[in-house]
Amino acid sequence: MRFEIPFNEKISIEQSKLFFTYLYKKFIKDNFKIFFYGVFIVLIGVFMVYWGNNSGLLLVGFGSMYFVIVFNRIATYLKTKKTYFLSRENYFQKIKNLTNPINVWQFDEDHLFFSDLDFEIKLNWNTFKSYKKIDEKNLLLEINNPLILFLILSKEEVDDKNFDKIIHFLEGKIKNK
Repeated sequence: MRFEIPFNEKISIEQSKLFFTYLYKKFIKDNFKIFFYGVFIVLIGVFMVYWGNNSGLLLVGFGSMYFVIVFNRIATYLKTKKTYFLSRENYFQKIKNLTNPINVWQFDEDHLFFSDLDFEIKLNWNTFKSYKKIDEKNLLLEINNPLILFLILSKEEVDDKNFDKIIHFLEGKIKNK
């Protein structure tokens, strides 16, 4: 199956948001854990000080370090998010200036071929870690290669019938791990 998909800025922005959210889901979850560990340790320290044990101040200090860690992680996340979306915006502006930009998705028996404005790649099916329907209209292909993490295809780009065909095809090619 081969699909030549014209550039659609609305879909590309949505896919960029999905990509970033999916990529940082665990990071955000870990931040909440770190924050609650800090709260727990600080509360234990406060109760120890309240009951007259001054060594609880050590726990308050130690727990406060967790808050500093979370603050730094959030600052890094926000900076990365800003940089990522700014680069995507610049990329979309570059694409809009072209006459007929297209993405090519070609699903063959032994590989997937993908190309866009910046690169072409041919990946064997064993290169893929998994595939997932993120919501009812987006398909995410996760790749084992850390340089290219994901490819996202929208149902709007290929229509309902072809989207279902692709998923059925992938069921036999990629073993979700």
